[in-house]
Amino acid sequence: MKTTTPNRRVRAWILISIEDPLQVTSQIWTLDEKQYGTVVIVRTDIVEGDFNLVIPIDTDPEYFDPTIAAISGIIGGANPVVLKVLSHDPAPAHNSSGYIMPSEAMRGEFRLAHPGRQDTSPGFNPWG
Repeated sequence: MKTTTPNRRVRAWILISIEDPLQVTSQIWTLDEKQYGTVVIVRTDIVEGDFNLVIPIDTDPEYFDPTIAAISGIIGGANPVVLKVLSHDPAPAHNSSGYIMPSEAMRGEFRLAHPGRQDTSPGFNPWG
């Protein structure tokens, strides 16, 4: 049986309840550091439930608090709930599996993709 592994970097799930989550997602994506890779916005998921926006982030510990502050500024009066990942399985997290729908694989954006389970990083799935 695998055991979970503590993170050396900060991974977290940011849970938000906001009136129009779609209105803020493009602003949240401005925090994603493409050039230096210090802050990674993994996704912005609009979901059903008590919280309607979930943002997984992955960052250097130095940039964690400023990223949360920036997200708080973007969403205005909404109070985000921050769930820091203490450990994860599989380790490394990039060994996670994903799923590609047949219609996604047929679109051809990623020629090596096949429908169904992908036993590599979810990043392998260009459609989420």
